[in-house]
Amino acid sequence: MPRVEYTLSFENYLEMTEGRRKAPRIRSSLIFVATGFCLLVAGYGWLRVMPESWSILGGILLGFGLLATILAGVLGILTKPRDARPDFATLRREFARYHSDRRAIEFDEKGWRLFWYEGEDLRPWSCLRAVYDQKTLLILATETTYYWLPKADLQRDNQLDSLRSLAQNALDEHQKLFSVPLRPSVFVYVAAWIVHHWRRHDRGMLLGCAAPSHSSFTGSTLPMPRTNRLHPLGFCF
Repeated sequence: MPRVEYTLSFENYLEMTEGRRKAPRIRSSLIFVATGFCLLVAGYGWLRVMPESWSILGGILLGFGLLATILAGVLGILTKPRDARPDFATLRREFARYHSDRRAIEFDEKGWRLFWYEGEDLRPWSCLRAVYDQKTLLILATETTYYWLPKADLQRDNQLDSLRSLAQNALDEHQKLFSVPLRPSVFVYVAAWIVHHWRRHDRGMLLGCAAPSHSSFTGSTLPMPRTNRLHPLGFCF
């Protein structure tokens, strides 16, 4: 069973933390959207229920609701996303505390064993779910754990290709038991698309949510007073 000893470098740790992407700042925009929507609903309801008493109040509510929704769209466009990744000093402390120890991995046709600090983790190849070949790291992924292995240390001992081939063969052995065709409806597809792309395209989604409010409530006009009109046959209604 070949054994490879390695130590993760700080550059490896920076590559490990690249997944901490920038998070959008949409809290203030969402607050303005909710406030504007409530004001539009209140103004529209006031004009519908009590059109002849204090109609100016309903118009004011509609105006402020429209202003709030427009302001929410402007904030969604101008607000820059915050970086969810810690600063350089914090990353240094995390690396020194959790990832700077000397480690080792042993593997054969049955599985792999990882050693770190005083711990030991033994996994069969049947637990493997994915293999990621990054710039400086080879990552073995199970359902619960990621194993970060520096490619430079594996290449130094001429074990990178053998470990990669064993992992790929283990993935190929997972047979497909059955397949079921999925034909989602248009509503399910649209809902899944919105949920998936909300965080990636938050500004467009925010403007899309604000647009129906504008079109629904700004098109409403003040109710006209009821007048009697003379029918050609002589009836008034």
